[in-house]
Amino acid sequence: MSNKRKLRQNALIALGTLTGIVAVVRTYNFFMDDGQLLGIASMLVISLSSFYWARHYAKLSAGDFALPVLISREGDKVVFKSKPQGGYKLEQGVELEVARLSVFSIREDYLSVIVDGNGNGYDFFVDGSGNEIEQYLRSILSKDELENITFKQV
Repeated sequence: MSNKRKLRQNALIALGTLTGIVAVVRTYNFFMDDGQLLGIASMLVISLSSFYWARHYAKLSAGDFALPVLISREGDKVVFKSKPQGGYKLEQGVELEVARLSVFSIREDYLSVIVDGNGNGYDFFVDGSGNEIEQYLRSILSKDELENITFKQV
């Protein structure tokens, strides 16, 4: 899980906890002081939705969008898929021959693949830090193949 996703998840858990506590306090005040029911309901809705989205972010990095799912080796080709940016459906992906790969530009949650050394290539959104992505790519390629590929952390 990337640092940005961890931060979002922790912020949502904190928001859910805070609004949950406010809802409990408002419930207590409602029964003691005959308060407003709307304040209780709104805090509960915010709290529950925060916990839902925190769980959602945890599931995104769990299995469906892990590096081995998004980047796989099939014989002399590497299949690259991108994490969906809007929906929940993975794209078909791009199959590239290992011999055509020349440059990998990597940063957190992002991979750019340059083919044939001419500056043209593909951009992919993958889940992980730059180091995790680079280590995974190095693990699926042989030493001979790695000699022809440049890795750049951007």
